[in-house]
Amino acid sequence: EKAQDTLKAKLGLAHPATLKIMINLAEGYRDSGNLDKALPLCEETLKLTKARLGPDHPSLAGNLTRLAMVAERGQDSAAAKPLYERALAIARKNAVVVAANLGYPASNVEFRKGMADAMPVEDGTIDLIISNCVINLAPDKRKVFHELFRVAKPGGRFTISDIVADQTVPQYLVHDAEKWGDCLSGALTLTAYIAGMADAGFLGIH
Repeated sequence: EKAQDTLKAKLGLAHPATLKIMINLAEGYRDSGNLDKALPLCEETLKLTKARLGPDHPSLAGNLTRLAMVAERGQDSAAAKPLYERALAIARKNAVVVAANLGYPASNVEFRKGMADAMPVEDGTIDLIISNCVINLAPDKRKVFHELFRVAKPGGRFTISDIVADQTVPQYLVHDAEKWGDCLSGALTLTAYIAGMADAGFLGIH
């Protein structure tokens, strides 16, 4: 909070550094269960980002997603749904702009809404699966591993960045929502992680 106040005073509310620390602070409030502070701060950041960059700037997609996650943490799924939809709409609209800026004649990116354990993807159609600390947060990791194998092409591959534990996470931590949000309580041991992927059908795991 002190850093946020300092940046507000020096740089102004709409400066990117101020907005970044505001959203990080909101996520900290969210993860600690302090939703009374998290939700208003996320909404303020969203409003300032819109004012500074416009209603369709790519940065808004990330902020909208974060705000939706805060709403879900507060058990307000009705409020979260339109935020996710808006984030997807912004991402899809800007895909064309980004492709043009990179010199591509058309966008080769597609955004789909789904869950890691129930992906809206056809069987055997994906060459490469990339995951950045998402499986850790899934309650049923076995189901996620099998879903990854389902959508991968024969000979397809995956690369995963995730947190693993050096020993089985104790039950009192497994049921700690804050630690789960911190990517700690949901961590598998490396042995269990590899075993889960092998059980799903993957070979050559390293």
